[in-house]
Amino acid sequence: VSAQLSRHELRDLSSLQGLSGPSLDPIPSASGRAVLLSAFAQWLRETSGCILDQLLEARPFETERFVDWLILYGRDLYGSGRPYWHFSETINALTARKPVLRRACQGAWDLAFTWLSEEPSTHHVALPAILLLVILASCLAWGWLAEGALFALSWGALLRVSEATAATRRHLVFPEDALFMQSYILIIIDQPKTRGRAAKHQSSKLEQADLVELVSLAFEKYSKTSRLWPFTNQTLRRRLDY
Repeated sequence: VSAQLSRHELRDLSSLQGLSGPSLDPIPSASGRAVLLSAFAQWLRETSGCILDQLLEARPFETERFVDWLILYGRDLYGSGRPYWHFSETINALTARKPVLRRACQGAWDLAFTWLSEEPSTHHVALPAILLLVILASCLAWGWLAEGALFALSWGALLRVSEATAATRRHLVFPEDALFMQSYILIIIDQPKTRGRAAKHQSSKLEQADLVELVSLAFEKYSKTSRLWPFTNQTLRRRLDY
């Protein structure tokens, strides 16, 4: 069921209702960590029947068993739609309370870093359309047709710049290639960055009519093996320095 629900829907269904919703920054350390520790203690009591204070004060302290519980808790947090920092701050709160855990939490941090790679805590702000128009106008004014088409392709098809610069003509399917049965440009993505956790073969579409016209004008007549950008990414970036 969880695979069919969005992260927001999972949060609504989560049994971990004592935690606040996600935000860009963690809640204040002192009060925030107390709330997170309380949520972990409640989960631990309901899941295993163990009391957090008793586990932390036990002698000898069962480090491996405790870390195993912490990893299970992290997976539960992720599965119920919680944000990354709920787990990372829970780890920090526990290691602050029980310093012996600092060197034993590698497994929990491995899970946290895997989580962070799949759901980054920060996101790049999308380029406003008006700025794209400024960039395209500048490129066309200078006669940089290929550069303008690459920027249009990256923005309109939601590509990483490296995906656009690494593409060749054979990676683009223009309306003319499909006998005008489509009005968009289809882009085949080689070696997508998310191939390890998503589809190994991915594609994207450029649908905005004016951008389709610009990209078609720039690249449609290329030979199949010609790269859209035969230079380095640094060279493309430096075009905007002048």
